Amino acid sequence: MLSYTSSCALGLCLAIAQLVPACPDQDQRKSVATPCTEWQSAYDRLTDAERDLLTKYGVVLRGRWIVSPDLVSDCAQRVGIEDFLRAALAGEVGATQRDFANHHRAELSRVLKKIWSELGHSPGAPADGALNEEKWGILKHAGLPTADLSDLLRQSLAAEGVSGGFIDFVLARPIRSVEGDLERIALREENPATRQDRTSTTEIYCLALLHSLGQKDIAKRLTKLSGSDRTTDVEKAVISAILSRIRAKERIHWQDLEALESQA
Repeated sequence: MLSYTSSCALGLCLAIAQLVPACPDQDQRKSVATPCTEWQSAYDRLTDAERDLLTKYGVVLRGRWIVSPDLVSDCAQRVGIEDFLRAALAGEVGATQRDFANHHRAELSRVLKKIWSELGHSPGAPADGALNEEKWGILKHAGLPTADLSDLLRQSLAAEGVSGGFIDFVLARPIRSVEGDLERIALREENPATRQDRTSTTEIYCLALLHSLGQKDIAKRLTKLSGSDRTTDVEKAVISAILSRIRAKERIHWQDLEALESQA
């Protein structure tokens, strides 16, 4: 017969054994629910004004990226897109984010078409130059079809003109469908009655991009521009560097144009 002490010890062991299996199951249930639970918690903390911004712009940044449920109804997809935005902006895109983008290009493209032109400009996210440049990392890693990229590039031109991020992206990945848009801006800048830039920077940007897209008369146009009274010494040096690239049949890179940023 078991002693009183032995009986107690056995009973305690059995009680512990009955409790232990429940703990991993409970933790597992919590871990499975965590991404959407955390999303809902973040959404619930938004003020009414912030929810209005979310509806208007499709996304807000409040400690984390929050995509509007009106834009993406499925929680898992919504959380995946938010994670992709975070990683792309931080330059930390890995296998998980690439795999998500490959399998959800349609959803990602739909979100980007909604948020792109205001990203970096709206009160929904920091309206600063840093985000406005960093956002191009999203397009570099999204793997979107050319037609969708063209739509987003045109949005950028309409909203903010020829920006550094735009130039860097198109020089690295020439997309012919924006050629007409760039030519119209270049012609606008050539005309004293319609130009918006007091110097030649915008026109140089456009001509460099047009060369990268295959136009053949760019060297002649750059040479003429170099002799203009409104072209600064910095711009003339940049034009000279670009002409050297063209004559050597080398690609133009953003670094060849970057000095023009100092004149903005």
